[in-house]
Amino acid sequence: MASYHLIGVGGIGLSAVALWLKKEGEEVSGCDARRGYTFDVMAEEGIKCFVGHDPAHLHGVEVVGVSTAISAEHEELKAAYQLGLEVLPRAALLARLANRYYQIAVTGTHGKTTTSAMISWILYRMSYPFVSAIGGVVREWGSNFYWSGKEVAVIEADESDRTLTYYRPSIAVITNVELDHPDFYSSKEEVLSEIRNFAEKSKRVVTTVDLGMKGMLLKGRDWDVVGNRLEYLGKSYELNLKVPGRHNLLNAALAIIAVSEVIPIAEAVEAISSFQGVARRLEVIGRFNEMLIYDDYAHHPTEVEAVIKTLKEKHSRVAVVFQPHRYSRLEKFIDQFAQALKMADEVAVLPVYSAGEKKGSITSEDLANQLGRKVIDKYEVKDYLNKLRGFEAVAFLGAGDITKIAHKIAG
Repeated sequence: MASYHLIGVGGIGLSAVALWLKKEGEEVSGCDARRGYTFDVMAEEGIKCFVGHDPAHLHGVEVVGVSTAISAEHEELKAAYQLGLEVLPRAALLARLANRYYQIAVTGTHGKTTTSAMISWILYRMSYPFVSAIGGVVREWGSNFYWSGKEVAVIEADESDRTLTYYRPSIAVITNVELDHPDFYSSKEEVLSEIRNFAEKSKRVVTTVDLGMKGMLLKGRDWDVVGNRLEYLGKSYELNLKVPGRHNLLNAALAIIAVSEVIPIAEAVEAISSFQGVARRLEVIGRFNEMLIYDDYAHHPTEVEAVIKTLKEKHSRVAVVFQPHRYSRLEKFIDQFAQALKMADEVAVLPVYSAGEKKGSITSEDLANQLGRKVIDKYEVKDYLNKLRGFEAVAFLGAGDITKIAHKIAG
């Protein structure tokens, strides 16, 4: 048994690692600048979490795990290096755990969280022993971590920061590939190269993307989704999902095929029909002036387009409140964002959520100008919504703190 201390443990990713380490019998503590909702969950499992940072937290610690949000100048992190402790980024720590298992690892630009949650849900419904550590909260569990045994590990392998090299999956699931993180990649080709290296370390690949590799189960060649039916190995299965959208039919197909070595296809199809979704993925959180309020993590043009298209299929008039995430992403994709947002019947643009980046040359004002709108402050959102007439739904989109605004308005 080793002693671990996790810096930034309140985040969605590192909190799951903390819970997993504890289940493995390790001694675990953690700290974060603020007390998050995950603190209570971790406390129930016997994990001591500190609010604030102090090198004294490192007493007796052997391994330090670090969130990607932690600066190299962080006092606790610097102290860990000075003490000669083993320091691992979150992805390396997650991989150290997952690589001991029969591992289903999901990566890709969009749909990672939903697809990994669907895989987890199928195993859960079939009472198959597994551990799951993913990037979003499964609604039925109220957590992004689940443990029922050691037969399978389901993880979300994040490609955003070039850490895929740590993982050794049994099954690699690749949802799709686009450029989304211009702070780490200069082109889609660089992303493809990173994901191809990840796939080459796996025993089997399930994907919608042709990586030019053998041993792939490739959409359109080995399987396909036609309407709401999965066509696979000469058989056809009807997909009856509670989560809407063409993109979720594809996510479901990937999940069903990914578990096919341990769960028969027909049983997986039945199990996934009860999947209710993941928090912040087309999640209905309440009403305001009779309008349904949706909260969604969409922060890339493709995701924004998919959300609006799905909502337009359900509602006659849809408004969107959009918070751009990172100046670098807005600068790279401003035209695509404008095109996607024009699909909505009404749009409000908030200031950029910088995520620690310096202000760029392209801002929310430039995006709003393309849409013929003005930027509004988060404190003006309620007044903006009060002026809307005849709308059935409003979607709050973004990866920043826009979710807090949405929940406050939804009551």
